[in-house]
Amino acid sequence: MRLLALSLMVVAGTVGATPPIEHFTGHARYEQARISPTAKYLAVTTRQDDYEYLVVIALADREVVYRTHFGKGWNVQNFHWATAERILVQPARRIVGRTDFSFPTGELYALNADGTDASVLFGMNAGFGKLSARAGRTEARLEAAEILHLLPDEPEHVLIGTLPFGVNKVGRARRINIHTGQTEPVVVGRYSTSRFLTDRDGMVRFEYGSNVENVTEVYYQPDTGEPTLVSRGRVNEGVTMPLADAGDGWYAVDNTETSTTELIHWQPTRDVKQVLFHNDAVDVGEGLFDPDGQLIATRVTEHYPDYHYVQPDAPFAKTHRRIRAAFPTEDVAFTSITTDGAKGVAVVYGDRFPSTFYLVDFRTDEIEELFQSRPWLKREDLSPMESVQLKARDGTVVHGYLTTPKGWSEGDRLPLIVLVHGGPHGIRDHWGFDSEAQLFASRGFAVLQVNFRGSGGYGKDFLYAGFGRWGREMQDDVTDATRWAVAAGFADPERLCIYGGSYGGYAALTGAFREPDLYRCAVGYVGVYDLEMMYRKGDIPDRRAGVNYLKEAIGEDSDELRARSPVHNAERIRAAVMLVHGALDQRVPIAHATSLRRALKAAGNPVEVWHIERKEGHGFGNPENRKEMYERMLAFFDDHIGRGREVAASRAGD
Repeated sequence: MRLLALSLMVVAGTVGATPPIEHFTGHARYEQARISPTAKYLAVTTRQDDYEYLVVIALADREVVYRTHFGKGWNVQNFHWATAERILVQPARRIVGRTDFSFPTGELYALNADGTDASVLFGMNAGFGKLSARAGRTEARLEAAEILHLLPDEPEHVLIGTLPFGVNKVGRARRINIHTGQTEPVVVGRYSTSRFLTDRDGMVRFEYGSNVENVTEVYYQPDTGEPTLVSRGRVNEGVTMPLADAGDGWYAVDNTETSTTELIHWQPTRDVKQVLFHNDAVDVGEGLFDPDGQLIATRVTEHYPDYHYVQPDAPFAKTHRRIRAAFPTEDVAFTSITTDGAKGVAVVYGDRFPSTFYLVDFRTDEIEELFQSRPWLKREDLSPMESVQLKARDGTVVHGYLTTPKGWSEGDRLPLIVLVHGGPHGIRDHWGFDSEAQLFASRGFAVLQVNFRGSGGYGKDFLYAGFGRWGREMQDDVTDATRWAVAAGFADPERLCIYGGSYGGYAALTGAFREPDLYRCAVGYVGVYDLEMMYRKGDIPDRRAGVNYLKEAIGEDSDELRARSPVHNAERIRAAVMLVHGALDQRVPIAHATSLRRALKAAGNPVEVWHIERKEGHGFGNPENRKEMYERMLAFFDDHIGRGREVAASRAGD
């Protein structure tokens, strides 16, 4: 395999210098790239200031054919080549108050490669706005669209699934004209959460969704007759979930008889299952598909990304293995492939390798570097992330990742930041480039990330073991991992800090009151600090499904909720505390932070750093606000477990 380095960017900077904070906290320069079906064009998304552009490039001469953006603060959530000349775009924008990332608006935009015939096909602005050349010919809808199948045999249409805004409505599958926006109903779903899966020909075969009791149901649609319920289960019971058309049946993931999901071959009408692959430690991950839409492999991430090849001798499987061999310390995925399977775009990424896009010639195995997502960050400036595994106090195996500063040598005891992920249920930390971990490591801190009980990817038993156990076993896993890092010689026991956002903020302050002598400092970012308040404030209890989730996730006993809430245990917190919150937070209202601030002041341990952003919500989306937050956070870490603390101790001894 030959690597041709063709960089489209000239980057200023000196390798070896400490990267500035904004290199980690700012947006990536490039995020997506897809080749057109005939290899005539390459479409990419690139960010400049407050705008994200969709740029179409002619591959023959590498000249820009067309570029556009959708407005200040808007992003391109996803896009697809519907035909060799027409692109479908799903825009997104940040809804301040909900999260720090952009939500897809649910609209579907369409335009030709040269920018002509542009319109809003579907969504709340259909028929209006600068892209609606066909104003009035499409109907505005309070629904969100996602592409189900590109229907290559019907070049004027694609199949979409739609999710309604609001309750008491249902999802649908529709055929939509990619020029006029006119739709035809195909399937009416049962739930507001209904999603659909098609066979290779674009026929809807499955509907799956969750009811208000948070029970997942899967229905199969045969050629004739009514849909049949083929699987049903709660989180702790498991469900059979279809993955892809196998021709003579279906590939599916199943955890009805095991904790971690099995990859199976499934005959849904007869409920005949054949196990193809199973890992006792982790669930089956995403699928890898060839140009014809056939499943070639599934990702398996116990420690580092790996693959189980369903069809190991298929040409595309062999190609994927060869390209992975060219990047032995990274992972490889494909964003798009031409119709004839001759060329494609691969994205390569790793812990010290932010996403880099390559043009791949599958016939010659030549790969050409196109551009890097964060060209200002070099491998030499980043730190390694290693997989770790330990046993918690009750013998449960817990996985995580440890990022150590470059130049660290065995025997050095480092200041450690325990970085707790949010969610928490079903979310997990992964190996790969992590901007927060890399930022902290670049300043000399080791970073420990723990996939505690309740995290996803390790089977339904591990996932469900976190329900009702906030502040109990979930917290014990984080504590035990922290002590493991000390016992293993990585961390200085006198320089430990715990930090996280949302649930991670809860875990940071809960760790501080449950282990008052373990952590020197704690940082809560848009955190939950009063479990009782979760039933009264925020957007989760707005829905019956949300209330039912809270009952299962945190419980209902008032005394127990208080015993597990930082607000009601502030007198036990000895660590220095920094609280960060957005005034517009709708998921975890700022009342959580103000209540904890009052409680800590009353306990004689006032919040040392109180950082509130008026125009931010559940996470800071503005890069400048993020930069300021991390500047203050790094200074706080430095004062308590870093260089600042070392200097202060030295002066105290003089």
